[in-house]
Amino acid sequence: MITLAQAATTVTQTVTETLTVTQTPSPVFVPVQQPAVEQGTNWSLWISIFALLVAGLSLLWNIISWRNSGARLKVRLSAGFISDRNDSVDAVGVIIENAGRLTTTINVLKFPYRQAGIKKFIHFDSSSFMYGCELPQSLAPGERVTYLLKDEVLIETLKRCNVNARQLSLVVSTGHADFNVQIPEKVLAYIDGLR
Repeated sequence: MITLAQAATTVTQTVTETLTVTQTPSPVFVPVQQPAVEQGTNWSLWISIFALLVAGLSLLWNIISWRNSGARLKVRLSAGFISDRNDSVDAVGVIIENAGRLTTTINVLKFPYRQAGIKKFIHFDSSSFMYGCELPQSLAPGERVTYLLKDEVLIETLKRCNVNARQLSLVVSTGHADFNVQIPEKVLAYIDGLR
């Protein structure tokens, strides 16, 4: 008869033999080589950063170009102009030049001021000027026009409106926008001297 210890030894030997026979060898790990692109610098990242910079500069250029494509006026004011015949003209001169790329129309020249907290305007029509074109006046790119505002008309208007010359600024109203111009100190002193 077989003892319990012998039976256990026989079972253990059988299981061990079965496991060793059916056991397959584990696969051998072979390292795979990385592509050459990833070993060095990541060029696609740098190319995309460069493309982003170029796109940003292009957008900035388009915005600047769009802002400069409209009418841009350069306005100067002077006092005591000299006419073509070299005789002195007692007037305040307004020289307007279109420095933009589009033709614009000068509708009106006006002087805003405040009286009792209310914003008001002094408008001057074509009859107020000694020299200059009719209003409204079309102004092509690069073109210049000069308006000479008669001294007596200016002083009479300031007295009628009860306005000090130091309260004034000039607004040139066009078809595109209103251009605000600060009156130079020399012109303000000239107007004050007339009163």
